Amino acid sequence: MGSGELCDENGEILVWDNFGFGCCERDGQYYEDGETFTEGGVTCTCVGSENAEPAPLNCGVTTTPSVPRPDTPPPTPPAGCEYDGRIYPPGTTISETTGCRGSGTYCDENGQIYVSDNFGFGCCERDGQYYQDGETFTEGRVTCTCVGSRDAIPAPLNCTEGDCRGRWRTPEGCRGDDCDHSVSWTYNSDTDKIFFEMSARQTIDKWIGIGFSDDQLMANSDVIVAAVSSDGGVSITDRWASGRSMPTEDSSDDVENPQGSYNNGVINVNFTRQRNTGDDSDLAFTDDDCLYMFYALGGTYNHDSQTLSKHATTPTISEQRICIRGDCPARQVCRYRM
Repeated sequence: MGSGELCDENGEILVWDNFGFGCCERDGQYYEDGETFTEGGVTCTCVGSENAEPAPLNCGVTTTPSVPRPDTPPPTPPAGCEYDGRIYPPGTTISETTGCRGSGTYCDENGQIYVSDNFGFGCCERDGQYYQDGETFTEGRVTCTCVGSRDAIPAPLNCTEGDCRGRWRTPEGCRGDDCDHSVSWTYNSDTDKIFFEMSARQTIDKWIGIGFSDDQLMANSDVIVAAVSSDGGVSITDRWASGRSMPTEDSSDDVENPQGSYNNGVINVNFTRQRNTGDDSDLAFTDDDCLYMFYALGGTYNHDSQTLSKHATTPTISEQRICIRGDCPARQVCRYRM
């Protein structure tokens, strides 16, 4: 005849009442199912009702109430992930290899298996052997350096006897398309030319640029600008900054083999220039003259008028002069902080 009031999980009042289910009744006295007592030499046993009406007591015959057998609960499956015939707890690393060719299999916190693969991002490949970004090795007199790929196709190794290289990128330690800005340069002592590569996240009708300065100031700086027009085309121009106003185009264009593309919000540019172009509107890298480098993100670009607005943020400027000398030793890999 039990009853009660409860506050449920939703904050609601719940009222319940057994209404005599499982009870017996005699002379206004209620007995629980299976309850037995003796009165006047007669034994009475309660076989509880199966509805809301209490059953009469069973007196004179002693019976053993039947007790239903509880249902056997189904077995609880083990928590975690089943993989290759084994059970792994949630949050477990099942297998993992690191590096640009790395992959892994994991059991996540929900007991689900997921697989990751670097697919060669940041790798170089040569003769079936893979190398990490920045890895360098020497074979004979030839030094090879990996400048890792920016996609899932491993890049070829750069192997040479007389190259000097440098690179700057941000955020520090980023790779490929994870970088917001990056610039790299490679000097070839045989041709006395420098090969530059630049990339940055940028929108259309904006520009990026690299500059060379003798004093870390914008005035009297040699500037190369790559601008993205509204149709996604990229133009690369050789310019000179005489002050803090827009750098003007040089009368002599000393940028060789300029190439540019714009895809998925990233502008990629590469070009070559002589260490010393002989142009009064260019600054020269010589065996005695080292220059500061700065890397800028525009402002707007007007394709019709070929005009540029001021850079949107303060350019990053190298902390020290960068030297690109003609006697850059073989097997040297140069890295500079900016």
